[in-house]
Amino acid sequence: MAAIKSHHTYLSGRPGGLRLKNDDLDVSHCRFDYISLSQAVLPCAEFSESSCVRSDFSEADLYGSNFAWANLQGTIFNKSDVRGANFVMADLTGASMVNADLRPGQIVRWSRNNSGGPVSTNLDSATLNDADLRGADLQDANLKNTRAIGTMFADDNMHATNMAGAILNGADLTGSKLRGAVLAGASVSGTNLTNCDLSGANLRNVDLSKATLHNTNLDGAITLENGADLPDDIAEIIRQHSQWIISDGEVGERANFGGMDLKDLVLTGCDLRGALFADAQLEGTQFNQCELMLVNFSGANLSRASFVGATLRGTIFANASLVEAKFHGARLEVAEIYNAQQQRTGKSIPVLFNGAVLQGTDFSRAKISGANFTDSVQFGTIWNHAKVENCTGILD
Repeated sequence: MAAIKSHHTYLSGRPGGLRLKNDDLDVSHCRFDYISLSQAVLPCAEFSESSCVRSDFSEADLYGSNFAWANLQGTIFNKSDVRGANFVMADLTGASMVNADLRPGQIVRWSRNNSGGPVSTNLDSATLNDADLRGADLQDANLKNTRAIGTMFADDNMHATNMAGAILNGADLTGSKLRGAVLAGASVSGTNLTNCDLSGANLRNVDLSKATLHNTNLDGAITLENGADLPDDIAEIIRQHSQWIISDGEVGERANFGGMDLKDLVLTGCDLRGALFADAQLEGTQFNQCELMLVNFSGANLSRASFVGATLRGTIFANASLVEAKFHGARLEVAEIYNAQQQRTGKSIPVLFNGAVLQGTDFSRAKISGANFTDSVQFGTIWNHAKVENCTGILD
């Protein structure tokens, strides 16, 4: 506290003041409400589970600091350096981060698994409702599952930012640069995306019909086409499934369309990894550009279904009917199996067509690696310009 008082004297310009500098500060579980630490130099500081309600960190050096689970309601971080900082589960309701630097940091102590490389600023599951981040640099930042209702992100640099599963209802992202950003499964009801650059962004499972898209650049973005026309029950299953994927199964629910009638439905651009479609009626259903890793289509009727540009790893089509289905430009590959620590187990699952009916099925320009076609019916199957490697059961 003596150092903080001296810092306040420094900020006021009075004699005898000394700017607060400490590269090993640990004030976790402490209360710092309404305290001004503006311009303080506190790299790698430990503020986890502390309370800093309406405190002022403007223009402070907080490089690599840890604010996990901290109460930061109304706290000011304007023009502060929070590169590589950790805000996991922090409450930043009403906070201000105008022109703050939230880019990756090179060396941060709070990351147990840090190998010395750049580490993204982490706002995973943080609460940012009504916060002001105008002009902030959020390049490569992790805002996965963040609640940012009514938050201001106008004119931010959000290149490659991960906002998967974020709740952005009523947020303002006007003019923000979101090239290559990940918004898979995000909620954007009432979100203002005017003049945003979303080129190359991942918008799988995102319903853009209720967002403002005036002059929005969506070139090369992967979007959920026809999302507004999906039946309410199907849209809800996909929303729950998206949460299940993003949270590694902790929340939401795995999609099970087993036995359902989904004929002619447009699911283009959906992330359906791990979904179940066994014995479903899927004639004419569109899965174009979908992510279909470890999806189970066993016994399903997929006649005239379309998988143009889709990614299929370890997908199961055993005993399915794929009469005149289209796989133009699709990638069919082996799925590597990892353990809970994201380490390779040495196990893998190929795409399986065992016993499937491939009459008139079109694999033109598809890349097919390690797939199993044993006992499948291959009458009139089209392989024009397909790249086929290490597959079994393909008839000459």
